[in-house]
Amino acid sequence: MSNYSSDPRPPGDRRRELSWLVRGRREAMTSADIEGWDRAPKEHLSQNDIVAAIGCSVRWYQQLERGADIDYDPALLLRTAEAMRMTDSEYYYLHWCARGHSAPGRHPATATQEDSLRRCISAMRWPAWVLTPSGRILATNKAATVWLPGVESAGNLARWAMLNPASREQFLDWEDTWAPAWIAFLRMSVAMVADDQDLLALIAEVVAADDLFDRLWHTHLIGRMQPVAYLHEQPLWIRGRTGNHEMRLSTLTPPGAWERQIFMLQPVGTAPTELKARTSPTL
Repeated sequence: MSNYSSDPRPPGDRRRELSWLVRGRREAMTSADIEGWDRAPKEHLSQNDIVAAIGCSVRWYQQLERGADIDYDPALLLRTAEAMRMTDSEYYYLHWCARGHSAPGRHPATATQEDSLRRCISAMRWPAWVLTPSGRILATNKAATVWLPGVESAGNLARWAMLNPASREQFLDWEDTWAPAWIAFLRMSVAMVADDQDLLALIAEVVAADDLFDRLWHTHLIGRMQPVAYLHEQPLWIRGRTGNHEMRLSTLTPPGAWERQIFMLQPVGTAPTELKARTSPTL
């Protein structure tokens, strides 16, 4: 294994970590790890062996293995991970080190982890749900199904929020506060998971469904490109049987599960009597 301490960059530098990951993975591989290897077996692979497996230029791979500060092609990073038999977690780390953000649509979350998130929100007394970056609903708690009617069967929270009439009934100031935020959410989502065909179809459906959505989509809303941060700052009013309730939106990102976020609506000040009465018997 290469000597990590010989790299002059400080420990934790992501380019140093990139170099260590890729070089260390190559040095741990043999020809048995290369799919379709048709030459004499090798215990130690050269850079050229990896280049042939990836289908990239020698220069590009050498820059990757050095941890050079360049703009790495995400498609080549995926091919690198596949050629080097990286785990999902290794690919996740590779993409963070090389690109400074998560790989679209890829994460190290496991079924066990998702089950833990479901159990976590089931214990919450306020409306809560777990989303992927594309808005796909992984879980809702009972309070959410009470306050957001039909959300549990919607599949995607943005679909419910923008196409279900119950959304306009429940979320007050819908056109000025909620609709722009949800358009911004969709725009941000498609930047993170651009190859998600279901998300692209949903955007097309939303834009075609309402002149308001079409107008909002084509005005870009640069000032609201961080929709969750924007909603954190707003007084959010939700309709209930006993009146209108001011709420705040909170988000939680579990460690190691960046693409699995918990969202929770909490009442401002004293909890609404209605919320206590309608949710406490079932939670």
